[in-house]
Amino acid sequence: MTTNPLRIVHVAATTNGAPWMLDLMREQRRRGHEVQAIIPPGPGTIPAILREEGFSFSVTDLDVIARSTRLSAAGLVIRLARLLRGLRADVVQYHLFPSIVAGRFAAWIADVPLRFSMIPGTYYLEAPTLGRIETGTAWTDTRVIATCERTRTLYLKAGVPSSLVEVFFYGVDPVRFDPAAVSGSAFRDVLGVHQEALVVGLVALFYPRMADTPYTPPYLVGRDLKGRDVLIRAVPEVLEEFPEARFLLIGGPWGAGGDALMEEMRSLARELGVESSVVLAGYQNDVPASLAALDVALQCSLCENLGGSIEALMMERPLIVTNVGGLVDSVKHGRTGLVVPPDDPAALAQAIRRLLRDRAFATRLGKNGRAFMLDSFTVSRLADSLDALYARCISEDSLDSMSPCRSRYRLVVSVLRLAMLPFRIGAVVLGVIYERRRRELDAVKRRNEASAPLKTAFRGAALRWRRFRDWVQHVLESPLRLLLRLRKPLRRNVSKSGPLRVAQIVGSSIRCEWLIGIAGGLRDRGYDVCAIVDTAEGDLPQRLEAAGIRTFRLPMTFARRYDRLRLLAYLVGIPTSAFRLAALLRRERFDVAHSHIFASNMITRLACALAGTPRHVSMIPGPRHLEARLTRIADRLSQSLDDATVAGSRFTLEIYNGMRIDHGSLRCIYYGADERLFDPSPADNAQARATLGIAADVPVIGLVAQFYPPTRGPQNPLRTRGVGLKGHETFLAAARIVRKQFPDGVFLLVGGGHGKEGEAYRLRLRDECTSGDLREAVRFTGFVPDVRPLLAAMDVAVQCSLTENLGGTVEALLMARPTVATRVGGMPESVLHEETGLLVPAGNPTALADAIVRLLIDHGLAAKLGRNGRRRMLDRFTLTRTVDDIVALYHDLGVPAGRSHS
Repeated sequence: MTTNPLRIVHVAATTNGAPWMLDLMREQRRRGHEVQAIIPPGPGTIPAILREEGFSFSVTDLDVIARSTRLSAAGLVIRLARLLRGLRADVVQYHLFPSIVAGRFAAWIADVPLRFSMIPGTYYLEAPTLGRIETGTAWTDTRVIATCERTRTLYLKAGVPSSLVEVFFYGVDPVRFDPAAVSGSAFRDVLGVHQEALVVGLVALFYPRMADTPYTPPYLVGRDLKGRDVLIRAVPEVLEEFPEARFLLIGGPWGAGGDALMEEMRSLARELGVESSVVLAGYQNDVPASLAALDVALQCSLCENLGGSIEALMMERPLIVTNVGGLVDSVKHGRTGLVVPPDDPAALAQAIRRLLRDRAFATRLGKNGRAFMLDSFTVSRLADSLDALYARCISEDSLDSMSPCRSRYRLVVSVLRLAMLPFRIGAVVLGVIYERRRRELDAVKRRNEASAPLKTAFRGAALRWRRFRDWVQHVLESPLRLLLRLRKPLRRNVSKSGPLRVAQIVGSSIRCEWLIGIAGGLRDRGYDVCAIVDTAEGDLPQRLEAAGIRTFRLPMTFARRYDRLRLLAYLVGIPTSAFRLAALLRRERFDVAHSHIFASNMITRLACALAGTPRHVSMIPGPRHLEARLTRIADRLSQSLDDATVAGSRFTLEIYNGMRIDHGSLRCIYYGADERLFDPSPADNAQARATLGIAADVPVIGLVAQFYPPTRGPQNPLRTRGVGLKGHETFLAAARIVRKQFPDGVFLLVGGGHGKEGEAYRLRLRDECTSGDLREAVRFTGFVPDVRPLLAAMDVAVQCSLTENLGGTVEALLMARPTVATRVGGMPESVLHEETGLLVPAGNPTALADAIVRLLIDHGLAAKLGRNGRRRMLDRFTLTRTVDDIVALYHDLGVPAGRSHS
């Protein structure tokens, strides 16, 4: 967290509403920061609030999208840049889409040290043209802050690097939204609603129906964003069981279109004969009192971020939401509320009736909801997260922590960037034009129209860019297409008799317990399984042979001692190893080549094409190579050689979905752990601690992970350059913070170095701890063949990787260990925040320490998370399930177990 005050400027293209920004400004000022705002001209509630509360603010036009010409848009950006240079802010933070676009270019030109965008919903990323603008300008930010997980997924799908995207939730002031201090009786009296009546309500502004424009997501054209028509159509079914129920639509109109929508809702209620039960309450200043009057709150939006869910839950209202946007981040089905499909009146009515019928269940949901909001969705929590992010970015950019602006606002930089502005804006415009032309072309193809309109769809710069891009791709893909043509006559059928032969291929020679488990599981299912591993020094071949798996060796990793020059070694090594592997595959007549890890996948793809192997499956254990540009391009170009491409997490699958590949060949199969081995019931915690020489009452926090050496090559995302991938530095920094509250705590670092370079890195960290303030607290165990006793000894298990698939979360959760993991890769799929563990931002020692301390203090929460974690692992993340899914995939590819069919 930052220790010194910063000068922060918030930019928002609205003069009304935006309570989330105002709450954040108040909280940041309370913490000592100098906070001000930039808003557009015009009447509204925000200027009066800022004046009344003593905030400084500036007024300038911010809606760059509404500008009629590119020249006027550029003028707006330049004026905003001059204003920002004059304010000399350390941090500029822009909210709402129009101000984000203008603010990004303006802050970049002005050379503001730290630049953050907070987009409050998924709408703009789902809109065809606006989404292209949003993602095409994201590069100007220091960080893009997605305010829900769905928004983060959309950014990644559009190609925004994961290192650029953070997830922080907007929060509210719990003092203002306190159910103990607010009564809804007066509000009911004003509306003429009986105090004993059952009241269902929705709090939201009436926005106009969505027009059919290039800026509207297709599924929203002509619809009410908030889904009020869906609610009114659900009313008759609810009234059948609860005829005295009343339905409140609370909120005023947004412009003339909002007035028209209010009249439409009245007409719809009359048409359905429920006019007397539906009350349009209009705009209400006192939102907490409005919510307090409700027995059931709704957010039945068709497109949404968090909507009014935070406020409703903070007021302990039983809440029903639709399964869209960020609503599923705040509402956990059956725990803090109910989740129903969007645009489904029957499902909505059923959920309403359930809460009106079961009042005890409804009350429990409300109390759980407020507890969840107090923990994760307060403005104080948001400010904590932002302070930690500011501190991290200041450290990464080597800025002066006292006043980052001292090292920025360089005039020569602003002049150079101003000269580049037309080209930068032109690139975004070309991207928009290309996107629009592509949609037009797709529409023409779908209608099977004549080819004449196709010629007009490729005019101008967009046509030249697409032709150039396609030409480059054609040149790169030509050798692969040739291999595909050659493969057809070479490709033989699967064996007609005898067990089907499967080669498990991995570019590693150490650890890889999952490979031994998968190979053994397939053998037990009737396959003849062999393994092909790397020639580097390691114990994997011996452990495979001991497990009865015949093993071959082949070089698949190259130039480990080098960093930036490693790419050249792979350019030579991959084709060479592919020819050698092709010869092995033909000689051994394997029916399936199943490869893992990027380098071995590339080698096997080429080898299978050369050898005519019947089937090839690429399995991707992590997203790291897809986060780097060159390896992502190589993967995309060669993916067509696969019969199936298997992502090891939904996160990795989403990245693939955003690439131009054959989605029909994609699968998601989790790498599970052996549930028979990782069983907490026989584990002896006391004995494990005694072996380590640790007393029973001493807190033990552990990280089980190999030590990967830090690298700085171009293939490393920025956040991973120069540091270990598994976050060992973050773990040690968090240990120092935790020790302030638990000075006797012991921190275990379990794992050996990955290769000689990794071992040197491990020893360096160990020496730093031995000679520093952690010498009595941190223990480096080195490689441990069986980590179960160490996991059993831990009070908290940590996985704080910077990039990851599932890491060691599966094993820790199977052992029912309370787990803290970083919000990267596939770990949020195994560690569900507040359900099976706690999630924190990557590279944030303060947040990691806070989560560890919380679990050490709250033993009830820790035990519950451990139990829930094991149940979830047994349901979805076991080795048995992994092998079952692989066998099902083989069956889909025409290679069932045992003897094959002709």
